[in-house]
Amino acid sequence: MTNPPEEVLNLPPTDLLAWVQQRIAGELAVNAGFNWHGLAEVAAMNAHDRDESPIWAEIAVNVYAWLAQSSEPRIAASFCLSEMYVRAHQISSFGACAGHAIRDPQSLVEWFHANRVLSYSQAIAQSASWQQLPVEEVAKLRSIKNQLGVFVHLLSHLSSSDRNEFHSWLKLRPNLP
Repeated sequence: MTNPPEEVLNLPPTDLLAWVQQRIAGELAVNAGFNWHGLAEVAAMNAHDRDESPIWAEIAVNVYAWLAQSSEPRIAASFCLSEMYVRAHQISSFGACAGHAIRDPQSLVEWFHANRVLSYSQAIAQSASWQQLPVEEVAKLRSIKNQLGVFVHLLSHLSSSDRNEFHSWLKLRPNLP
């Protein structure tokens, strides 16, 4: 795949968002070789750096979510993780907003719960001797560590019960592979 064409990347962010939404919805066709992952990465980078950060974040989140829906599970998990990092950055930069399409911390909490492959007690037990575990079990612990990275700077934006839960999980994170 090649990089997204310059004429696409040079669109004003609001126009690019509309362009993306029309293609994701199937209203307009897109070239088969279009690099959607590249577009998501560019949008995610711009969401960290630009005045139009929320629009770029919306572009990145839309594209990552769409890519995840159409990918095999392992690749989908990577796209979802990227999407959650964009969301987390927006929350830490602009604050939490319940019900907001991008900045609702509850959506990240729900994502973690839905995708967590081990309970907290299982993760504690396995982290003590992860070097002796089969590769599949080590991968589960690593997945949890990656997912927890999303929450490193979000504790103050979570409800008190979620904050307590993730505080415990984050204390375990250094012991995970």
